[in-house]
Amino acid sequence: MTPITAALVMTATQFPSLIITHNTHKYTEKANAIAALGVQLVYLGEGFTFQDAMRLLAERGNHRVLIEGGQRLTTAALNSGAASQLYWFKAPLVMGEGGMAALRDNASLAAYVNASPYVKTLPLGGDMLYNVALKNDNVH
Repeated sequence: MTPITAALVMTATQFPSLIITHNTHKYTEKANAIAALGVQLVYLGEGFTFQDAMRLLAERGNHRVLIEGGQRLTTAALNSGAASQLYWFKAPLVMGEGGMAALRDNASLAAYVNASPYVKTLPLGGDMLYNVALKNDNVH
């Protein structure tokens, strides 16, 4: 679950924030502390899918969503076909031992990118930000 010191949590009284998570976090001390700081927590069943979360957001009137996450969430978003753009940060170094691939199951980003992708790049310090157009059969 999101760290209690994350900007998303610390600014929740200024900017409405929502975390969708599974029931195993329900009623934990950390979840209660995050909720007390103004973040709305929504608990879905243990087997919930990315599509379940997107459907819930759409029902609440959220039709444009920024998804920020690790390997599991990124792969789920790409596999859903609902994403139209990817913002990818690439660092010049891999930090720590046993680093994880960005996508699960050795998936290749090329499988998700349009044949003639629109790619925009922006250097940020030593990192590079790539904005890539994705295949988006499910995006309207």
